[in-house]
Amino acid sequence: MGSMNEITRGSTISLNDQLWEVTEHLHARTGQRKPTMWTKLRNLKTGKVIENQFKPSDKVDFIRIDSKPMEYLYRDGQNYVFMNQETYEQPAIPKEVVEHMLDFLVEGTVCNFRFNEEDIVGADLPDIMEFEVTEAPPHVRGDTATNDLREVTVSSGAEVKVPAFIKAGELIKIDTRTKEYVGRAKS
Repeated sequence: MGSMNEITRGSTISLNDQLWEVTEHLHARTGQRKPTMWTKLRNLKTGKVIENQFKPSDKVDFIRIDSKPMEYLYRDGQNYVFMNQETYEQPAIPKEVVEHMLDFLVEGTVCNFRFNEEDIVGADLPDIMEFEVTEAPPHVRGDTATNDLREVTVSSGAEVKVPAFIKAGELIKIDTRTKEYVGRAKS
């Protein structure tokens, strides 16, 4: 247990029997009132974001989270097999844990898994990844004056909106958090 003054960005806390990561915090004091800590919290299981205020009298339950890099190997039925980069163990991870990553999850991808003791509380892809454009509608001459985006398919099977000048066969960078085109990749 700790106090509101110990809250920092990246801290993991338990609130209403759920684990939350602090993504933003602001120490606020208005007029004669006692100081408060305004926070933006992201649920580690669902990804839902909420705002919460802590008072000086509130006790905050900090949770220790360990991160481990794990490489995706293959799919086995409803499970996804990863290899722990430190111990070389190959646990089968249920689909529910990695479902939010499936659009861009390809063999060999090193993901960051977060653990609370032995329980997996979250997993993330690298923020920026490179993919080859496998299908793109033909570019119509004269469309370069606008910033129109068109949908293409990348090598992972995901569909992404890109500028009109991107062609099939090109390598592009994608922000996996927002599923947005970032730029061309250097080949």
